Amino acid sequence: MKFERALQVLWGLMGLVPLTTLLVRGAGKRFITTGLIYLLGWGLLWLALRRDPQGKGLQAFGRSSAAQMAGAGVALLLAILSVGVSLNALGIAFSALATGFFALWAICRTGEALTKSVENLLLMACSVGVMLLVGEMIFRLPPVVARTGGNTPGMARWAQTHYDEVVMKGNALRLRSLHLEKFKPSGVFRIVTLGDSYTWGDKIPRTQDIWPYVVERSLRQKGYRVEVVNMGKNGFTTVNEAELLERVGWSFDPDLIILNFTLNDTLPSGPNYFSEPEEWYFRTRPLSPIFHRALDRHSYLYSFLNAQVRMLQIQSRYPDGYAPLYAEDFEGWRACRAALRAMGEKTRERGVPMLVVIFPSLAPPALEVAAYPYVKLHQKIAAAAREAGLSVLDLRPVYARFGRSGRSWWALPCDAHPNVEGHKVAGEAIAKKVETLGVLPKT
Repeated sequence: MKFERALQVLWGLMGLVPLTTLLVRGAGKRFITTGLIYLLGWGLLWLALRRDPQGKGLQAFGRSSAAQMAGAGVALLLAILSVGVSLNALGIAFSALATGFFALWAICRTGEALTKSVENLLLMACSVGVMLLVGEMIFRLPPVVARTGGNTPGMARWAQTHYDEVVMKGNALRLRSLHLEKFKPSGVFRIVTLGDSYTWGDKIPRTQDIWPYVVERSLRQKGYRVEVVNMGKNGFTTVNEAELLERVGWSFDPDLIILNFTLNDTLPSGPNYFSEPEEWYFRTRPLSPIFHRALDRHSYLYSFLNAQVRMLQIQSRYPDGYAPLYAEDFEGWRACRAALRAMGEKTRERGVPMLVVIFPSLAPPALEVAAYPYVKLHQKIAAAAREAGLSVLDLRPVYARFGRSGRSWWALPCDAHPNVEGHKVAGEAIAKKVETLGVLPKT
């Protein structure tokens, strides 16, 4: 009875895991999962103790080398998982392993059978572990990373080593801009650019190479005294950009506003720069139901496989892509149009022209009008901008003239933001459009 009571007390203490999950995360999916594991563990422990009440089979197993190897393996696994996961997650992992062991103990009545089963499982686990380790090492090789982009861990490492001082040093406004002085020098034509990661320059090492400064350089080469204040922010939507213009943008005394529009700009947004990420719309299941974030952040192999699974899920579950975000009854699209109208009214009131530049999605294989799936969305966006009294430039035909696939413009093999060449093409086209607006001072 002492042996049985001791095991029950120990497993009772493991009830702190679902309790902690409830307190930290609330009654969500993780709490349900941990609760089910805990209850299943109770049932399997009860069954194992009924079949081996004195624990003779367990004691015989404990004297075997398989028990020592299993203990070392569990300790090593928990040590590996401890990198980047919480104590609560480690508790869930330990509970799951203990529940699995209770199942083996309940099935194998003798210590000899339990030892044999554990040995077989250890052999299988070692084989799988070696295969995964080799795969991880392969996916970390520089030639493989160059081909795949490294996905989540590779992109994080890229960001730490490639961005210039403008990004690494930062500034009070958290803008990636070469010009931040509020005072505008006499005779200077100032352009303020608004947008998301396309304007901020995601995966572009040098600030001089992102499209706002391609515009500045192109116009200066033609003799115009121009400076561009880049106010692009990663993850911003049109609603966020309208708020940023109202709060900060006008203080730079702009002579022209250029707004970058991408197809995810109609995601739900709100005051104080709130916006939902793309995951709000493209809802997919991760490759692993547990420890997904830690694995995706640290494992090159797992992150690559998870990206492929996510892409397949998006293709099968969302055949219309971004189109539902532009339904007439979708709140995000209504808010986006309202933001365009508000910016149009404010620019007319101040006598400052505004240009909306529509960037194409580079995920589709082709950008020609016959193959590109979002031509109608571009037309809808352009119509809404013109209704708000704003000028429009659609960059899809500009890219399509090169006759290249969308992927050929990617910044990294796993990142669909435009590369340096893509920014150059966009910036030069925007500079030409600005000249046609007739707002630049004579050289």
